[in-house]
Amino acid sequence: MGSQEDPPPTIPTGPIDQVSSRYLTPEERQAMLDQAIAGIPLGARDRELLDWLISWDTDTAIVVASLVQRARAAGRDQPT
Repeated sequence: MGSQEDPPPTIPTGPIDQVSSRYLTPEERQAMLDQAIAGIPLGARDRELLDWLISWDTDTAIVVASLVQRARAAGRDQPT
């Protein structure tokens, strides 16, 4: 039984090799993707695409969120 205060599902921080057997509700998928893109300015088309991704299956949302989060982490590790 979830509530609006529940934290978003944990985003994998390493490579994903298998299809996830988890099920996340659309609201949970949105929270996870929102966590992955936190602080990134979004345009209307960006939001449309994210809304479209949320309508896909849980595994797709997990992989995309993980890729975004890992790419951001890799960028922070690069010298400036």
